Formats: sequence, C-alpha cells, structure tokens
Amino acid sequence: MTSGRSAGASAAGSGDLAHLSVVARCAYLSVLDLCMLASGEGTQWLTGLSAPVPDSFALEVVQRSLASSHALFLQQPDFRHLLREHACPLALKCMQHAAQHHAVTDWENVLRACHLTSTLLAGYAKAIRTEAEILLVTLGKMLEAESTPVWQRALVLETFRVIGADAPLLTSIFTTYDLSPSASNALATLVTATAKLIASPAVDFAAHAEFIEVLFVRVNRSASATKPACFNQSLYSESDGSHVSHPYAAALAVECVLSLIASIVALSERAARRADASHSDSAAAAPNVVIGGVTLSVSEAARGETQLVRSLVVTCCTPLLASLALATARFTTDEAVQAMLKAFQAFTHACGRLSLHQPRDALLTALCQYALPPRARRDLREARGALSFAPADTTYEPLPHTALSAKNVLALKALFNIAHCMGTLLGSGWDIVLQAFEQLDRIISASKLTPPHEPDRAVALGSADGTANELGILNTALHTLFTTVSVSLDDEAIGDFLTALSTQCLASLAFEATSKEKAATPGSAMPPRLFALTRFVDTTLANMQRAPTLWPLVSQFLLPVANHKVPRIRVVGMESLSLVVLAAMKYGRSTAAAQGEAAGRRDPATGAAGGWGELGGWGGAWDRHALAPLEELQRRCSHRETQERVLQCVHQLLRSDGSSLVEGWLLILSILYRAATRPVLMPLLPLAIRSVQLIASDLLPCLPPPCLLAYVEVAAAYATQPGHLNASLTAVGLQWTISDFLHEYAAGEEAEAELPADDDGDEPADGGDRRFSSASERGSGRQSNGGGDSDEAGGEEESAHGSALAPAPRYAALRVDEPVSSHELWCAIARQLRRLSADERSEVRTCSLHTLASVLTSNGSRLSGRTWDYALFHALLPMMREVSAAAASASTTQPVAKPLGREGGVPVLMLLHHSRDTASKQWDETWVLLLRSSARLIRGFLPTLRQRPHFDQAWGQLLAFGHASLLSAPRSGEVAKAAIGALMHELLFAAVSQKPTPRPADPASPADEAVDRVAAAPTTPLRPGGGVPPATPVAYERLPPALWTSVWELLEKATSEMTADVDAYAVHAEVLTALLDSTRELYVQARTQFDEADVLRLLTLCTRLATPPGTPVGWDPYLPPARPSALQLSALKLLEALPPFPPNVRADALHPLLLLHLLKFVSIARTSPAGDAAPATKPASNGIGFSEEAYGLLLRMLVSDDAPAAQLEVLEDVLQVLRSILQLSRDPAVQCPSLPREVARSFVGLTRAIIPALAAASSDSPVTAASGGAPVWASAAQDELIGAMRALLSTGPAAPGEAAPPPRDIFGGEAAGGPARLLQLAESPSADELAQELSVLLAARQMFRAIPGLSDGARQELLGMMRAVVALPAAAALRHGDCWSEALDALCEAAGGFAGGRATERAGAGAAPASTHQPVVSPVSSPTSAGLAVTPRGTAEGAAQTAELALPLLVEAVRAALVEWAAQDGDGEWEAMRPPRAEQLSAMLSRVSAVRLRQRPRHAALPEPSAAGAGALVAARQSPFGHLVTLAPALINAIGRPAHTDRGPAPGREAHLLQSAIREALQLVASTLNL
Repeated sequence: MTSGRSAGASAAGSGDLAHLSVVARCAYLSVLDLCMLASGEGTQWLTGLSAPVPDSFALEVVQRSLASSHALFLQQPDFRHLLREHACPLALKCMQHAAQHHAVTDWENVLRACHLTSTLLAGYAKAIRTEAEILLVTLGKMLEAESTPVWQRALVLETFRVIGADAPLLTSIFTTYDLSPSASNALATLVTATAKLIASPAVDFAAHAEFIEVLFVRVNRSASATKPACFNQSLYSESDGSHVSHPYAAALAVECVLSLIASIVALSERAARRADASHSDSAAAAPNVVIGGVTLSVSEAARGETQLVRSLVVTCCTPLLASLALATARFTTDEAVQAMLKAFQAFTHACGRLSLHQPRDALLTALCQYALPPRARRDLREARGALSFAPADTTYEPLPHTALSAKNVLALKALFNIAHCMGTLLGSGWDIVLQAFEQLDRIISASKLTPPHEPDRAVALGSADGTANELGILNTALHTLFTTVSVSLDDEAIGDFLTALSTQCLASLAFEATSKEKAATPGSAMPPRLFALTRFVDTTLANMQRAPTLWPLVSQFLLPVANHKVPRIRVVGMESLSLVVLAAMKYGRSTAAAQGEAAGRRDPATGAAGGWGELGGWGGAWDRHALAPLEELQRRCSHRETQERVLQCVHQLLRSDGSSLVEGWLLILSILYRAATRPVLMPLLPLAIRSVQLIASDLLPCLPPPCLLAYVEVAAAYATQPGHLNASLTAVGLQWTISDFLHEYAAGEEAEAELPADDDGDEPADGGDRRFSSASERGSGRQSNGGGDSDEAGGEEESAHGSALAPAPRYAALRVDEPVSSHELWCAIARQLRRLSADERSEVRTCSLHTLASVLTSNGSRLSGRTWDYALFHALLPMMREVSAAAASASTTQPVAKPLGREGGVPVLMLLHHSRDTASKQWDETWVLLLRSSARLIRGFLPTLRQRPHFDQAWGQLLAFGHASLLSAPRSGEVAKAAIGALMHELLFAAVSQKPTPRPADPASPADEAVDRVAAAPTTPLRPGGGVPPATPVAYERLPPALWTSVWELLEKATSEMTADVDAYAVHAEVLTALLDSTRELYVQARTQFDEADVLRLLTLCTRLATPPGTPVGWDPYLPPARPSALQLSALKLLEALPPFPPNVRADALHPLLLLHLLKFVSIARTSPAGDAAPATKPASNGIGFSEEAYGLLLRMLVSDDAPAAQLEVLEDVLQVLRSILQLSRDPAVQCPSLPREVARSFVGLTRAIIPALAAASSDSPVTAASGGAPVWASAAQDELIGAMRALLSTGPAAPGEAAPPPRDIFGGEAAGGPARLLQLAESPSADELAQELSVLLAARQMFRAIPGLSDGARQELLGMMRAVVALPAAAALRHGDCWSEALDALCEAAGGFAGGRATERAGAGAAPASTHQPVVSPVSSPTSAGLAVTPRGTAEGAAQTAELALPLLVEAVRAALVEWAAQDGDGEWEAMRPPRAEQLSAMLSRVSAVRLRQRPRHAALPEPSAAGAGALVAARQSPFGHLVTLAPALINAIGRPAHTDRGPAPGREAHLLQSAIREALQLVASTLNL
C-alpha cells in the first residue's frame, strides 16, 4: 500500500514537472529518489544502482541539498511540495525510529536525521509549519525522556543549539507553537528538557562538574568561532555514539542555554531599539507595518514586538536561570565562569529593558548568590567540599573566616557592571544588588581588621596580596557606585536606588536592634552594620543637585533611623541626617548665591544673593525645606541622643551657613524654643544655648525683622527654664545684646518714621500696645488676648511632661517679609524682661531687673514716647503689683536652699546667707531692686516722661509703691530702707556734671527751669556715701516743685503712720533711723538746694522721731537710766548737720529755733516723782541718755561762734533749764544723775563761752555779732547764770523757816546790798564735787573780772559763794582744800578792789588774767568768738562796789576762823587736823595781810569813838590795813594758841608759822596805829 501510494504520488509529481527545466527536474527527482531510498522505498529516477544506497548517505545528501538550496525550495512550489511531502516525513521517520530504537548502530542515521532536522527548522520553518511543529515536539520528547540514550539527547541538543542561536527562528517558533491558543509549547518543552538534562541525576552535574566545565569550554570556543551557529559536523567522524557521555551532553546543554540567552538578548535589544524609535519624532512619518496581514503603526508594532519578547523571556526564564545557576555554581575556571556571568549580565539587562521585574530580580538573586562566598558552618576547611548558602532570614549573621574566591570576585565584577551600566533598569532589583554589596562591604571591613597574611584570607586567589588588590578594586567600584554612578541615574532610578538603600537599612537596623551578638558582647568593637545608611548618605550627598526631588525620600528614611529605639543607631542616623542637611544648606547657599550673581542682585549689606532665586523645586524657601527634617525630628522624637544631635547640627549649621538663612530662621528658632520649653530636653539646654548665644553675637544682622521679634521670645524662653540657672542668667543678658543691636536697626530703619501725633497719642495706661501684641504672637499662630501675655505658659504645644507632639513649628505662620518697627522690638524686650522679673528664682529676677534698667537707661534717649509708655504701663508699673503680691504671699519660714546630696542619711543643703535663706527675703531683694530701678529711670528721663499724657498716673503709682515699701518694715526692713534710699537719693535729686546754677529765690519762678537744666546734661541719681569727687564740678538738681512736694508729703505721711503709736514706733524704729540718716546725707551733699520750708520740715521730723509717742519731751529725772536709741542719735546727727544753713534761708531765724528744739530734749519733763505716772507701755529708750546727747550737742552749738546773736537769744532759756537741772542734782528721788553731772562738768566751759557775750551785753554799747545782729540785753541771763552756779555749790535747799543772818559790816553795819542767802556746802565732798566747786569759783571770779556792770545783788550772790567756802569750819575747810584757797584768793582780790592781787591758777580750771583791766577771752571758745567787740572790763566804780561788798565778808570769815582756832580744846579730832589747819590759817593771814584798802566803802558809817584815842582808831580803819585793825582782837586772842601747857603734843612747824603770820599782822596793825 505504501509503495503504491508513493509511486502514484511520484508519478503524479513527475507528470507535473514539465514546466521545470531539465536541471530543475533532475534536482527534484534526485532529491525525491534519495528521500525514497532513505525511507526504504524504490527509486524513480535513480535506477540501475549496483548496490543499495545507505540511509545515512541519503539523509546526508538530502540535508546538504536543503542547506545549499534555500531559495530553490522556498520559491518553487514543486520543491516546497517535495520539502513537505518527502523531506520532512523522512526526518520525522528517522527521529521517531531513533526514539523507539536506542541502538548505538543507529548513530549515523540519527546524526544525519538530526542534522537534517536542524536544517529544516533553521531554513524552512515558515514553509513547513505543521511539519516543523511535529519535529520540535519529537525533539522535545527525545530530549526530555530519561530513557533516551545520552548520545541521542546530545544530538537533539546539537539541533536545539542551532535553533536557539537563531533569534528570528526562535521568535517564529515561539510565536507559532507557544503563543497560539492550541499551542504545543514546543519551545518551552525543549528549554525545560534542556534544564532537566543539566540537573538530571544521570548527569550528576555536581560530581562531574570538572569534566563538564572542560567540555563546555571546548564547545563554547567552537561555537564562538563559528558564526552563525551550525550543526557540529565533527560528529560525522565518529563511527558511533559511544564517545558521547553525560558530561558532554551537559556541556552541550549549557551551551544551548547560552545560545538561547544570547538570542533573547538580541531580541530584547531589537525590541528596545524599535520602542525607542517609535517614540522619536521621525516615527510619526514612518510607514505602517503589516504583520500577519494586519496593518500596524510603528509604535504599535514596537509594542507588539516588545510584548512578544517579554512572553518569550517569561516562558524561558525559569529553566534558563536554573541551568545558569547550576553551571555557575559548579564551574571554577575563569573562562567558564565568565561565560556564565556574561550570560547572567546579558539576560539581566534584557529583563531590565523589557521591564520584567520578577525575572530580573531572580537573575540578580542568583548572581548575588555566587558573588558572595558560602557561609561556613563550623570551619572553612570542613565546609570546603559542601556549599551552603544562607537563607534569607539569616542574611545578617556573622561571617567568620569569610574570604572571596575567584568566582566571587568575577561575579562581583559582573554585578558591578550591571549596577554601573544598567542602573536605570534595575528598579526594585537594587534591593537585591545592595544586599550583596553590603555583604561585600562587611568582607572588606573584616579584611581590614585581620592580619593581611592570614592563610584563610587567600582561599581562591593565590595570595594575600591578591586578596588585598582585588578587595581594593572592589572597594573602589563600590564607592564609585554611590558617588559617581548614582549621579548618572535618572530621577526615577535614583528614587529606586535610594528606596532600596532605605529598605536595606531598615533590615540592618532590625538586626542591630535584636542582634544576639551585640547583646552578648556589649563592649564589642565590631562596628554597626549600617552600610546601607552610610551609602544612602553618600548617594544623597553626591546627588545634592536633585535635593528637591530626593528630599521627601531622604526625610522619610532618615527620620525613623534617627528616631530608632537603639541608641547607637539613633546616633548614626542623626549624624547622617546632619550631614545631609548641612550639605543641602551648603549647596543651596552656593547655588542661590550663584543665581544671584548671575542676575546681578547681590545684596551689598550681607553679601548674599537678593531674593535667592529658585532652587530646584523648592523656590525661595529652600532653606526652610532643607531644615524641615531637623525640626520635625526634634518635634516628634523623645530620645536624648537624637535631640542632642539635632542641637549640635543646628549649632554647626549656624556657624557655617547662618548668614544665608532666610525662611529657615523660622525652623531654627522653633527648634531652639522647643529645646528650652520641653522638660525632657532640659539636660541638653547648655548645648542649645550655645546656638542662641551664637545668634546674638554674630547673626543678629542676618535675622529678618519678624524673626528678630521671635528671637526675643526664644531668648526669654531660655531664661524662664528652671533647670539651669547659669543658662537662665546668660539668656537674660542676651536681651541686652539685642537692645544694642536694635540701636543700629532703628538707625537704619527707613520704613518707620513715627509722627509726633502718633508719639503723643493718648494711650490708656492699662490698655497695652495692640500692634505689638499682634506682632509678638504672629509666630506662635495665636491671636492676642488683650493682656500682652499670650505666651506666658511657654507654648501650648507641650504637655505637662513635655512628651506631647507639637502639630507644627512654633513660628511656622510667621512671614519673614512682613515689616516690624523698632517700637515693636523694644516692647518685646520689655515684655519678656517683665515676665522674667517675676521668675521664681531670685537670681533670674535680679538679673532681669538689672538688664531691664540697663536697657532703658542706655537706650532711653532713643526710645519714642510710645515705647516709654509701654515700658512704664506694661512693664515697670505692673511689675510693682506682681512683685508686691508675690512678696506678700512668699513663705517666711520655709528654707529655699537647694539640696546638694545626703551625708549620713541627712540631706545636705546649699549654704545661703541668712538674709536670703527664705523665699520672702529673696522677693524682698527683687522688690528693692525694682523700686530703685524704677525711681532711677523715671528720675533720669523725667523731661521726656513729663511730656507723656499719663505721667501723673505713673508718678502716683510710683509714689504709692514707695509708700507701701516704707510701711513694709514689719515684714521686711530691707524693703523699707531701700524705699528711703530710692525716694531720697534717686527721686529728690539728680547729679548734673556741670557748674551749679543757683536756684532763683523767687518762689513764683517757673519750675521748668530745673527740668531744662536736667535735660541739657546727662543725669545720674544722687547716691549716698560720697566717694572720690568727680573731676568736673557736680551740681545737684532737685525735682520740680510739685513733684518735690509730693515726695516730701509721702515721707511725712509715712512717718505719721509709723509713729502712730508706741508699737508702730518700735517696729519702724530701724526704718526711721535709716530715714534720718539718709536725709542727713542728702542734706549734706545738696545743702544749697534746700529752702527754708525744707529745713523746717527737717526740724519737725527730728522732733517727732526723737521722742516715742506718748512720752513727754525732755529729761525725766525719775526714770532709771538708759542708753539712747539709734533713732534718737540719728535725729541729733541730723540736727547737728543743719548748720551752716543754706545761703537762701534766714539763718538768724532758724538758728535759735534749732537751739530751742535741742533745749526741749534737755528740759525737765517731770518736776516731781509724785506727779503723773509714767505711761503704762514704756519705750525702749526713755529719753534720759538721749537728753545727755542732746545737751552735748546743745553745748557744742552754744560754745561755738557760728551764730552769737542766736546764742544770746536763747541763752536765758538755756540757763534756766540748766539751773533747774542742777537744782535736782542732789535730790535723792532722781534716779539718773548723769545729766546733772554732765551739766556740772561742762558748766565752766559753758560759762567761759557765754561770759564774753554777757559782758558785752551788759556794757553801755551794744554787742554786734559777726553776722550783723541787733543789741541783746542779758541781765536776766546773768541772774540765771548765777543761780546755776549757786545750785552747783549748794548741797540742798535751806531748811524750812530758816533765814540766813545778814552779813555784818566790818565796821559795825550791814553789808551794802542787803542780806545774802545762805549757801549750804557739803561737809565731806567727793572729788567730783570738789572739781565742780572749784570750777564754779573760778567762773564766779571770771564774772567779776569780765562783767563790770553786775548788779549789787549779783555781786552779793557771787561774794556769798566765796564767803561760804572761806567760812567753812576747820574740818570742812581742810576737805575743800583748793576750793577754800580759790575762794579766799577771790574774796581777797575783790576786797582789795582787784588791785595788787596775785593770779591764781588751778590745774584743769583755766587761768585768770593778772590784771582786771585786760579783756578776758574764754579758753574753750571757738576762734570766731574773737569777732565779738567788747568794752574794757574793769572800772574804778565797779571795783569799789565789789570791794565794799567783799570786805565785810572777808573780815567776818577771817575772824570766825581765828576765833575757832583760839577756842580749840585740844581733843583728839583737833590733834589730827591742827597742823594742816594751822598751815591753812597761815596762808589766810598772809593773803589778808597782802590786801591793801584803797578807800573806805561808800556806804559804811564810821562810829564815834567811845573813849580816849577814838580819833586814832578812826584813822586806822581808813588806812590800807584797816581790815587788820578790825581783826586785831581776834589776832590777839589767837596768839599763843594752842599753848604748850595744854594737853597733847607740842606745837609743830605749822603752828609756829601761824604764830609768825599773826605777829606780822599785828605788826601791821601796830604800824598803822603808830604804836
């Protein structure tokens, strides 16, 4: 049947060949017969053969014919029929026979059949679609079947190699047989079968890898040498297939894989080129393409081709990859490995071009697997024969003893080629590549830690040097990838690149956070595995020109790293973020500056580019975008390490790029503000404040005006934080620095020019500056609440514990281009300093107040009126209320010392001074400083402030604050004393460095002249204490009259309240003392500025304060002694400082008033102890000791010659008071005799000082004082003086009813001038009494000499004092001693008419002049007393009057003494005092004998002689020794007394001297009587 069909077919075919040429028919028939012969059928054209033709020969001839005549078989229908009907069935028959019969003898037929099949498929696949499919399926089955002999499978592979190397054929086969709905998947079957063969157990690739590799190299070389690929004809030389082994088949299969990959790569390249061409401009004009009868455009055709290749790759990728992986894993020679790696590289590139992510990633995964060494389980040597690749979940385990082999190095190089050249195609494959590179980086890092000559380091590279060289090359390539290659990537590719790095980094961070290795060795030196993070930063830095595009990715990745839960990771992440931000700022600054220079818009002030231009996608706010990650990190992070690095980065950024910031200042200031206000960030505040200081010192000119406003708040935030005192003090000082800068800012401010109407606006005192409030709160995004204190809570963005996340930067809403006036800035500073002045810490309050005062003082002349209004009504005055309330509520007992630790279980507190150890005392310090600063500021800028409409209100509040301060003594004496200083030395006067201008005397003159003078020169408040006088004259300018009066009224009101009762007086005594002391200092320094009303105020003040309320003024002799209080002493000091009075007051009226005020303190308050009882509540000081001090001051003023007229005017009152005091000196009821004693002690000096004035006043001519006073008469003063002298001598008043006997005249009549009062002298006086008595006698003697116009009564009183002393009994006379002698001399001198008497001098009593006719000058008077004009002292009439009164007293006293001596009875008492009494009487007689009477007293009548010789007696009495004649009987009676016959011892020398004196006196009497 078959022969018949074949013959019929042949015949039919032969009959149809007529149209062919003879040659064609011959060719046709020859091929036909060969096919018939090979099929075992008979021939038609080839007849008469001698032997049968072998099948192999026929197959070979047919194959060669088909291979050499492609055009003939494809163009001629008859030949196509021959091809389909005979050639293809022949090949199929042979292949099927070979599949069924596995005899080795079929080698030649199967070889040639396979060759024929390859020729048919390679050249005629399109012409024989059905037959080709059958052939391909047959090949696939043969190759796939494990039972197929290896030599047959090798021949099939040889056929498949030819097919796979032909890219168009491959496309056609895949399109025809694998993509159709009823596809047979012929190509997929072949590819899969090839991969199975390589991996089959029969091949055992692992065991025979070395042989396979050798055979593969040979096959590969042969295939590379023949292009295009063809059937291996060297197989024809083999007689059978016994030489074909499994290794050869495996090698041939690997070559098939490479051929397929090469074809796929070629197809992908062509598809990519066409796709690129379809997108070009010329593609629109290209003609359409017809494919399969369908007309398509160029772009559609390109997309279709691309999709076809993608399908092909997807179909073949898995088996091809498996084969490549296995071959790459087992091959070891460079040539074989490189062939595999080239295939990997090409295939990966093709997948990338075709956007086949999964195949691409699979290829990269396989390649990366062989780029790294296997993990050794225990030891590298033990694991050398068994490869073990780590699973994905152990990627980050340690790599002990890891070294790179040659294959690893080659694979890494291939991987680098892919990364360097195909980076834009990798996409998500970067994650796989970067994982391998991270392992490489670990290996490189580990190699640097290991000695270079360790044997394990040269496992596959031959030597350690080779390892080092290769690692160096790989390290360079790795570095280049991130720094150079990444720059060439497009935006999408660089995004994928960085995304992969971030993903890899997150995995690394996860390992670092949970690493058992790090946990087991916390001190390990192994560096953290943050390769991806480091390379991420490198890539970002290298691609900084694309920062706007990459910045979201950078922020999204670096922020979580910097906020990681592991500290060491946070540190590295924050350092990375810092590097990136700093680089972005540097790049932005340089780029913006370059743009500004190119546009010619450079700012001459700062040197920065004006406007900054557009920077990438950021625009003008590039710096704000660059700093956003730092701000967000700080806002959302709670880890200290990260916060610390943020602040360090900010500081570094300010140092390097602070001058180029514009909108970035908003974030910088937000960061710094948050660092000061979040409690969790308190430990980092010293670091943050460095940046704040840097801004103040170097960058204030770079701040936009709104940011400068925000910076004031930031600096204040650092001052309010409670954790670091030194930082707070530093931050307070920054406000002063800002104010210094504002001076320059205001000078260069062009937009703001305040109009007078605006400056003088009637702004309510409690309203506040609304414009400032809104400007101050723009940054925080809040509206003003009307009070100006919207940010006192420190920002609502933080919770109580500082852990809440802020929704946005604090100053995000601030506009940097919005204008801000200098007034707003000044008000911001004042507002913040006011807040700081109410801080809980005393040091901060003190520093803030000092700063506020210094800022206003140094810049006050440049501040506008509106600014001054704000400083007064929104800073200083509200601060007074706040400080007062805080001080009142502060604890007075609870200590405020900070704990320093514990010692022995007991807490140790910081040592504080006792004046600052409670909160109340510390608030007092703030109160004091505020009061002084406010007073100084208002006084210093008074001319400016008085022009403000609400100055009176401010002045009233200041005085009210001062009044409250004065009355705060029960709680704090410090505040009250400070109030005194502020009011007296800060407000009342200001020192002007110029010559003083006299104040006009006219009270109606304008008071504004003083204000004008203050405004014309710099003023400083008057300070207490003096000091070195300035080089230029200093004048003190007082307040204008109305303000001056208001201050004094305040002081008087406060004084009245402080002395309202005894308790208040006692509580405020110390404050009142300070008030008097300050007043005295003020008066001494600015005496010329006080007028008469002011001096009267001072006198009244002293009088009120010197005596406690309810206590009578003066000396109370019936109270026990007490020392004067400090307040009383201060009052006396102030009174003492009043003279000399100012030149513009009436000193003649004020000086007597001053003396009378002093006299009040000395006068007797009570005259009898039985009077009114003392007050129930006695003050601490009762005025006794104070009276002594007052008397001392009064005495000093009286003995001085400053105001003689005033002294004479009050002299009578003074002497009257002193006499009354002296009269109480011996009263037993007096409990404090110190004042009488002091009066007595100083009486002589007082007498000597006033006697010249009394002498001048008693003369006929008036006394003319140096100051030009009126005549003064002093008769009453003389009487008071004598009465005081008598009181000094008297031991007490006369007994009741006792009358003194009148003194008898020596000539038998009464003494002229009437009877004299009795004077009681002390029988046994003390030494003080004797000194006092002697002083009185000397004073009395001086009065006789200096005042010739004494009245008879005055003379009689003075002589009576002397006679009383001389007439003392013997015992008393001896006790009085010098006093008795002084009285005798004075009485003798007076009796002799002040002629011929000797001058007596006593120690300590002064000296009397030798002549009564010389002027007498007090030895204790001041030099100014010489200016008192006096008349001659002694006259004959005055001397005669005195002698007439003194002579009877003298004679009587001598007679009594002689009679007493003569009457002695010689008892024991007389025996002891006889010698001194005899000596005393001898002196008396000698002195009396020396007296020479000049004339008979005027009023003495001579008695008529009664007996003979009466005429001689009368003459004797009128002689110079008439007084001796009168004493003659007594003298005669005393002769021989005491006699030697009396009892007792014989008279001594003194008695003999007495007798000699008596005899001398009697001789004078005898000579006078001419006897």
